[in-house]
Amino acid sequence: MKDSEKKAFGNDIEERFEISFERHGNVLCVSISGRLDARASDRFTQKTDMAISETGRVLDAVILDCSALEYISGLGWHHVLRLGHKLHGRGIRLLVVELQAKLYDVLSQADYLGSLKIYQTMSEARGSLT
Repeated sequence: MKDSEKKAFGNDIEERFEISFERHGNVLCVSISGRLDARASDRFTQKTDMAISETGRVLDAVILDCSALEYISGLGWHHVLRLGHKLHGRGIRLLVVELQAKLYDVLSQADYLGSLKIYQTMSEARGSLT
């Protein structure tokens, strides 16, 4: 592989994190896809903090849709847990939805399961809010 090809491939991996937001009443849905690794973790925190502050104080929950998440590093989990802690302090619930089995296994091995509410489907998560 040529150096130019390596660089292009490396940049492709760096850019493989996307985040989007959708508000449904008092619930903010945060969809993440790609790789939430060390390079993307700060961007995740900045974007979620900004979206939450823009909604004001009327949120009941934030749903983190992980259905398109391929990879998450330890630092990525740290940022998710930190988000959950911040939200909890404001009386807002963080619900994690559609986590792939391999990512769930990593989470359970790190003993983070007790810190997060994880649901298999979006409808289960929304149902828990009523």
